[in-house]
Parts: sequence; C-alpha cells; structure tokens
Amino acid sequence: MPLFYALLSGKYPCLSRSEFISLLEFYEGNIVLELTNTTIFEVEDETDAINIQVRSSTIKEVGRVIGIIPSKGEPLFFKYCPNGKIYIKPHRIQGFLKSLDGNALVSIALSFIKKNCIESRKEDKKTVRVIAADGVLIIGELLSDRGKGDIISQNPHNLPFYKPGALNFWFARLLVNLSISKEGRVFYDPFCGTGSLPLSALNDWEFISICSDIRKDMCYGAKRNLKTLSKVNEFEIIRADARHLPIRERSIGFVATDPPYGRSVKSLFSDSTNLSQDSLKELANILDFGGKIVFSLDRNIAEKLIIPEGLKIKSRCPMYVHNRLTRIIMVMQKVE
Repeated sequence: MPLFYALLSGKYPCLSRSEFISLLEFYEGNIVLELTNTTIFEVEDETDAINIQVRSSTIKEVGRVIGIIPSKGEPLFFKYCPNGKIYIKPHRIQGFLKSLDGNALVSIALSFIKKNCIESRKEDKKTVRVIAADGVLIIGELLSDRGKGDIISQNPHNLPFYKPGALNFWFARLLVNLSISKEGRVFYDPFCGTGSLPLSALNDWEFISICSDIRKDMCYGAKRNLKTLSKVNEFEIIRADARHLPIRERSIGFVATDPPYGRSVKSLFSDSTNLSQDSLKELANILDFGGKIVFSLDRNIAEKLIIPEGLKIKSRCPMYVHNRLTRIIMVMQKVE
C-alpha cells in the first residue's frame, strides 16, 4: 500500500491522535511510524487518505510520502513523484532540526526530488512539503489541508432550538469521529440535548441515529433541530432515562455522549457521578461487540468512573476548557 503522512493538532495532541487512529481504523489502514504530531501511515486508496483529513476535526493535513531522510543512515525513496511543477513548503514540528533554516530544508527536498524523479512536463502546480520532525525529514506531496474554519464558526446559538450548554459542531464531530467503527451503522446518544451529536452522525457519516433524553422539552427541541438541519432523515428520538434504556442488547454500533453535570443534573438526579456510572453500565449492555463508547466528562467525575466488565479503554485524553472545567474524553471499546 502507498505511504501517506498526517500532520496532527499541536493544541490537542492526544485527542488528535485518537481521532486519527479511529478514522484510520475505519478506512482499514495501518500506522507505520509515529513522530511528534506527525504520523506516517498506509491506506489502500489516496481518496481514503484525503477523506481522513476532510472528515476530521483536528487533522491539519495529509499527503503522499515521497521520501524520508533520517539524520543518520541512507535516505528512503518510496517510488512516488509529484506529476507537475512543484512548490516546496517547509514545516517544522516543535523546533526539531533547528540547525536547518527554511531555505536549507527547501534545498534538501529539491535535491532529493531531482535525484529520484524525472521532471514532469505538466503545468499543474503541486505543493511539496518538507517536514522536520524528531530528527527526520519527511518529503511528501500535499493532498489535503482543508481548514476547519467553516465548522468552528458555526454557532450553536443559531440552532432552531437552542439551550445553554449546547455542543459546538466542531466538538460534536470530534466525539462522533472517535466513536466510529466498522461494527455497524447505528449511532446512539443517551443525553440528546439539542441534538448536535446525532446531527453530526447524520450529516458527516449518514449513519442511522438514535438519541434520547429524559426531558420532554429537549426531545422536542432535538427533533426540531434534526428535522431542520439533517441531510439524512434516518433518525429517531425517544424520551428515556439513560439509566434504564428501552433498547435491546447489542443493537447499537457506536455511542458518543456528553453527560450533564453540576446543577443541570441535581434537579433530576442525586449525583452526576452516579448518573454517568449507571448510564455507562447500561450502554455497555446495548453496545455490540467491537463497538465504541465515547464519554466527555468533567475530570472529577472521570476520576471516579469504574469501567464495566467487557469494556476496555482505548484512550483517555484531557481537554482544557477554562479554569473550572477540564474535560476528559474517554474512548472505550466492547470486547468479547
């Protein structure tokens, strides 16, 4: 299979790596080499590599690897050359290889390409990246660097139905991406709120989506949002207690949720930690083998959470929000 590189987010390195791994598993690819905020991977088709970046919340860019030049040893050429006029653009990860300035990086990449590739006569412009990371230079043709500005700029306040605490669309996409797997096409969120998570599952992935909430007004509002904004009409909203779900065992492929905490819980439940614990146990029952559960929790609640038998933790990433809130994003998978 061809080799590709991915530049991950430096702001959320743990979350970006987890999202990348989840998307890569979905497209049945493999990691070849992990470096700081950079990963070399293989996947069957170039389109799949591009989709990994386009569908992500945190992956900055992907490209096709041309060669790798280690600080010691022989350069590696992967028998791929850009088909067009090249423009070389350097990038440095966290100050690696400071002895080489931008011009030096461009010169090295240009010499490597001239040595190994026949100059193309095509007039198409191709951007070639030379990335300095962990004592190696990665030379690759840029395939996709679609920015996340569009989804970041979408304000949940503009939803047809809005309530304080509604997830922004960027974060909803991230949680859904962390949850996806090949083990089915039914997505579930037991704390529906305004419906941001099922909306992402519908619009980004066209998955059948179910969500529930114990509050009648939230069920009504989520239904209004999904009817108005979803591109796919395959969803169902039910009023249910997340601790006692009316869903049969092993019928759900993946779960992503942001359980309520603090004062928003006290009017309905005695304790945020108990709510998260009891709902996680219930979700483990309805999840199919191989499926994943993604929980976004307050750090204090996450530290007390007991993982039910049959679930294993795939990742546990912190996400600083403000002085009084650090989220822990937990990804768990059901095993036989």
